[in-house]
Amino acid sequence: MVVFTGDFLCYIESLLGNNEIYAPVYRADMSTPFLVAWKGREKSGEPVLGSIRTLDPPKILFFPTRNDPLNYERAKKTRILLGVKNCDLQALQLLDEALLKSDFVDPVYREARENTLVVATDCTEAGSTCHCTLQGYEPFPQDNFDVSAAVVGDRLILSSGSPKGDRFLTAMKNELLPQEEPAPLTDALIKRRTRVREEVEELNAQWSLSGREEKIDHQARDALDSCIECGGCNFICPTCYCFLMNDESQGSVHSLVRTWDGCQLKGYGRVAGGSNPRLELFERFNHRYSCKFKYMFRQFAVNGCTGCGRCTDVCPSRIDVRDALRTIRAHEQVKK
Repeated sequence: MVVFTGDFLCYIESLLGNNEIYAPVYRADMSTPFLVAWKGREKSGEPVLGSIRTLDPPKILFFPTRNDPLNYERAKKTRILLGVKNCDLQALQLLDEALLKSDFVDPVYREARENTLVVATDCTEAGSTCHCTLQGYEPFPQDNFDVSAAVVGDRLILSSGSPKGDRFLTAMKNELLPQEEPAPLTDALIKRRTRVREEVEELNAQWSLSGREEKIDHQARDALDSCIECGGCNFICPTCYCFLMNDESQGSVHSLVRTWDGCQLKGYGRVAGGSNPRLELFERFNHRYSCKFKYMFRQFAVNGCTGCGRCTDVCPSRIDVRDALRTIRAHEQVKK
């Protein structure tokens, strides 16, 4: 199904009354799109349907940084999430495995997923830290979306990926006049996808594929010489879902509060009595890489890294996950 991009955005704007819409937009002096609650083009700016993934992962809409899981606010409107890139689609798939398909289903996450229409789009360029191809993914939607919207010139090639997406496109057909999908448009999309993939591969030519079942031990100390233990890599990661539970009271009102937690922080592993199995920073650093490339793979059959590169972007010391993993591997080769 093909529609003009302008017509599509007008249709999305017409849904604002009954839906909450989130979309990537550019903010002043920022080269990376920012995910915002979109109020229309006049108030919020033009949605970025191309470019690269957003500064913050969509995870923040499904797994809130802070909430009361027993008394959370129920959604009053359906949500439409625009511009989700493949690295974040793969991250949502891992979160689905962890929070929906385990023995203990997260009710907050479940309601958010059921109540959200995910509209995926292609990456039209490669960011300096992007490395989805190293993780075996493509820079365009592969699965786990409701609707895929690929920008080609002034038009969008739309396709459905779920029953929810089928209903959305059927409703849209009643409002817009879809066009035929001409072969030149499809060819242009294939060429663009090939070009962007080659850009990502060229950007990452010095690194090898981030493998699975990595062996990580104390010898990886060199990879974290400049780490300041800020926890930014944990909180910006689209697949991290560790949290801390605590009781809070305000007068006669008591609540159970869940907040994000990070394994890079010193207090993360502390237990009753004050003991800490990962007291040293290098132990926590190693644990994070073991989690991403070993534990998550054993549990979910996929790496916990989708190649978005956000952890490198947010790191004050510019520790690059690709360099760190290469350092770890180098130590393992020496040991052998």
